[in-house]
Amino acid sequence: MTDALKKAFATMKSRIGNQASQTQWFEVSQQRIKEFADVTMDHQWIHVDVERASKPGALWGTYRPRAPDSVNHGASPEGRC
Repeated sequence: MTDALKKAFATMKSRIGNQASQTQWFEVSQQRIKEFADVTMDHQWIHVDVERASKPGALWGTYRPRAPDSVNHGASPEGRC
């Protein structure tokens, strides 16, 4: 391990349990996802085809409002990230 890597590791290890930063919540709408897909030219169906992505077995699915009893994979209960 290089000295630089050792230093970086020690720095990160010393920060365990400390909050690095915090930002405000913002809504991740399907429109925002579509615009991001346009900018990145990543138009895979999983991002932009709501109907197909909503079907069982479609990985995580594209954006759709979450029901209160649905599984929450990192987003807030309201469907915001």
